[in-house]
Amino acid sequence: MTYTWQVARESMRVFPPIFGSFRKAIEDIEYDGYRIPKGWKVLWTAYGTHYNQEYFEDPLRFKPSRFEEPIQPYAYVPFGGGPRLCAGYQLAKLNILIFVHYVVTRYDWSLASPDEPITMDPLPFPSQGMPIRVSPKFP
Repeated sequence: MTYTWQVARESMRVFPPIFGSFRKAIEDIEYDGYRIPKGWKVLWTAYGTHYNQEYFEDPLRFKPSRFEEPIQPYAYVPFGGGPRLCAGYQLAKLNILIFVHYVVTRYDWSLASPDEPITMDPLPFPSQGMPIRVSPKFP
């Protein structure tokens, strides 16, 4: 299941289950020439790190093997991180792995439009909704 989880992680890197969240600045800081006063709310986005070449080489490429090595802390945050890590993270992981197991072992499936482009406006999204054909496998 190691590779299956790598595929799931890469899928969530490309299409995070959360857009982001607000945080409150706990002290005055300067970032990229801008002053952010203590108490201001700051929006962070999962896409901001998941598509950052500093953390993920060739971020537009779907590459599950990138998860063979440890990822820098807080660069991969589909379930948040640290003390705000989603309480359901382990349950979600288990559900994802079970779902993928059943889909690949009990069904034949294929993309209805294999060459469908992914648009970035402003987030990645399949231009046609990524329809698939699914049929049960028969023994």
